[in-house]
Amino acid sequence: MQRKLLVAAMLLQVFYCFCQAPGKRLSAPVDLNIKDKALSFVLEELELQCGLTFTYSNDDVNVDRRVSVDVTRQPLNIVLARLFNTGQFTFREKGKKIFILKTATTALFQTIRGEVREAETNLPIPGANVIVLNSEPMLGASTDQLGRFRIEKVPIGRQSIKVTFTGFLPKNLSTLELNTGKELVLDIRLEESVTELQSVIVTDRFDKSRPLNEMALISAKSFSVEETSRYAGSFNDPARMATSYAGVVGSQDDTENGIIVRGNSPRGLLWRLEGMEIPNPNHFASDGSSSGAISMLNSNVMTNSDFLTGAFPAEYGNAFSGVFDMKLRNGNNEKREYAIQAGLLGLDASFEGPIRRKSDQNVANASYLINYRYSTISMLESLGLNIAGDGGQVPAFQDLAFKFNVPTARAGTFSIYGLGGFSDSSDDYSVEEAGEVFDLEDREEYKLGLLGANHIINVSSSSFLESGLSYARYDYDYIFENVFEGVPFVEDTESYQNENLRLSSVLNTKFSAQHTTKLGFIYTLNAFDLNSRGFFDDSQPSYVSDESGSFSMYQAFVSHKYKLTNELVFTGGLHYIRLDLAGQDNLEPRFGLKWQFKPRQSLSFGFGMHSRKEETSLYFTEILSDQNTTQLPNKNLGLAKAKHFVIGYSNKLGADLNLQIEAYYQDLYDIPVSADAESDYSSLNQQDAFQRLNLVNEGTGKNYGVELTLEKYLSRGYFFLLTGTLYESRYTTLTGLEYNTRYNGKYNVNFVGGKEFKLGSLSRQKTLNIGFESVFGGGTRVREIDLQASIDEGTTVFRNNTPFARQLKDYARIDFQVSIKTNKKGITHEWKLDIQNLTGRRNVISERFSTVTNQIVQSGFTGEMIPVLSYKITF
Repeated sequence: MQRKLLVAAMLLQVFYCFCQAPGKRLSAPVDLNIKDKALSFVLEELELQCGLTFTYSNDDVNVDRRVSVDVTRQPLNIVLARLFNTGQFTFREKGKKIFILKTATTALFQTIRGEVREAETNLPIPGANVIVLNSEPMLGASTDQLGRFRIEKVPIGRQSIKVTFTGFLPKNLSTLELNTGKELVLDIRLEESVTELQSVIVTDRFDKSRPLNEMALISAKSFSVEETSRYAGSFNDPARMATSYAGVVGSQDDTENGIIVRGNSPRGLLWRLEGMEIPNPNHFASDGSSSGAISMLNSNVMTNSDFLTGAFPAEYGNAFSGVFDMKLRNGNNEKREYAIQAGLLGLDASFEGPIRRKSDQNVANASYLINYRYSTISMLESLGLNIAGDGGQVPAFQDLAFKFNVPTARAGTFSIYGLGGFSDSSDDYSVEEAGEVFDLEDREEYKLGLLGANHIINVSSSSFLESGLSYARYDYDYIFENVFEGVPFVEDTESYQNENLRLSSVLNTKFSAQHTTKLGFIYTLNAFDLNSRGFFDDSQPSYVSDESGSFSMYQAFVSHKYKLTNELVFTGGLHYIRLDLAGQDNLEPRFGLKWQFKPRQSLSFGFGMHSRKEETSLYFTEILSDQNTTQLPNKNLGLAKAKHFVIGYSNKLGADLNLQIEAYYQDLYDIPVSADAESDYSSLNQQDAFQRLNLVNEGTGKNYGVELTLEKYLSRGYFFLLTGTLYESRYTTLTGLEYNTRYNGKYNVNFVGGKEFKLGSLSRQKTLNIGFESVFGGGTRVREIDLQASIDEGTTVFRNNTPFARQLKDYARIDFQVSIKTNKKGITHEWKLDIQNLTGRRNVISERFSTVTNQIVQSGFTGEMIPVLSYKITF
């Protein structure tokens, strides 16, 4: 019944869309390829092709304006929208006539403003030109002495702007979403051109696939805030959105947002916020993991950020597989704005605005941004969805994020930011023994508190210094109860408290248009208090761990970019990392090369050595010796290391279509494995920090594969992203035998797409968005069960020397999203329905031996269709 209601709701949305569809002639397909011709010429071509006549006033339409248009089989109304600004013109069909009408004063507008700075020096660029493309009349502005610009009365909807300044490469920002409820504030960075203007005309080389970090030339991608809400099934979570990228596989447990990069454990991921490493920012996380149910950071507080999957620049350390380099946006420093969202996942509220001070035209206002979220899944449970599991209590979480930004006239810009979150889940279950039923508990709890400060100051006309200080504490608590001889007892309990104090400073220097250098250091003080208790069925201790203390980690790096030409760029550098424990250290060279050998095609190559510290609880694992004394055998573990090689090819097939192919090989060595040659344990398979083994750095591994990305950026009302990966992930232990890792899924294919439709009147503009995602990949890997031995023993027995040899049925999932956004003067409303696992497919994620049937049965499924309905208001 629930699914029928959901399908009915979607059909109503589609029906509404068709009711608002344009007329027959406005829907006629058009083929045009015209460059730099008068608008009158283009209109004549359209009249001939479509068999109609345009009617308009010469006072309203400048037919002498030069335009270019290149479309294939696009509806006429879409083509007209590109030729005219739809916020200022409307199109009405009557018979064979199309009326081009100047809009009334009820059209809706918004302000676009921001700053233009030099990418390498952070200095403002006065006199830069910022124009709104395809606006009629032309809308634009020039930046003032502080690099600031302001463009008012910009019609709402999708807008594209172009920024130019003599001696710098132009930059295009395409299909920006402009709504009435919120100003669009942009932070734009221009890169100086290497080529002298006298010898060549600089053309626009902006590539949306390029990351924000100019040192990253390969295996890196920037993502926008809007994408986190536009991708079906992402739930505004950047981690879930990233699993759509090539080389990235999500957790096959749909309640998790684990990020498996190129066959590596999610533990190999580095999380950064405002340039500083942070603990796992996910709710329902376990100690040592890098994933959880949903991120504490969402699209309401983030700005455009980077995601890197390998061979990353020298400034990134303590990472094996990938880097999530996230940025918090500044609040609006001129007006107060609010956003409130309510839905089946709870309540989300954002507040931002200026902190006004004495009027000073040379210093912008300070600003604040605060976001609070409280969520409970009880409403999903009330729909009959078994989210918490049989007998489980409904999990809940809440989080708070904020940022205060304070620019000064001479002392630079200061910012203070914070992140805090709390989440817990319990599974109440029953055990029957001797005719008596015992109610027991299985509970996990995760807390995170983070406070940081950042300072940026220009120390010269060619250098700026960025410094940061942060403190973080994260706690993990776990308790599991059982029964022995009619008495409940705590079988397992974990209580981990970790604190990090970090200090960093990075000097960015631009020596010339060709040479730029980053030089920095990071100091981290790690404090810990680890308590762990385990008991056998007879209530006797199986292990007891109680350790506390602190140790330091030192990192330093230098990274240099050399632009031989605008088409050929080289980056190189070194990263140094050292732990205080047993003096573990490593020097890691990195370099990258990108050659744009044709205007639309480029080749890239990257190499990097990487290393990563283990979780603190792993270093201080206590093991009882035969003499019943406690030992810490893992305290002297060295860093796990890897060499990463990547080669890539990119082809810009069109203005908004890009093809990218990458091949990679990752050689892993000094991997912690069990000191017992009979054990097949390797930290490459570790999902969290739960293990109590004596480890040595004598394991190896390798990951290799090929990735393909075909991306159509949002334009003409639609977008899509197709990614495919073929890969292998293997490891060895002390025996030298090679096995599949837990994460060797072999292949993964992902397709994300969406379409938006313009509806409504000028005074009440609406946008209907429909999107979907499909995921297909290799099944979960599990240990192979020896059925006959299990029958003989009456319990599960695994086959020897076959870790993760068995691969379960392939994984598949389809997500769907539909939303309708309504703009009124000064306010924006949005209704959204996001459905994960639309078909309710039951993906198998584990299996077990049943003593009742003496058969191997599938014991784990992710098969719920999860609909999340929400309403958001921005004003």
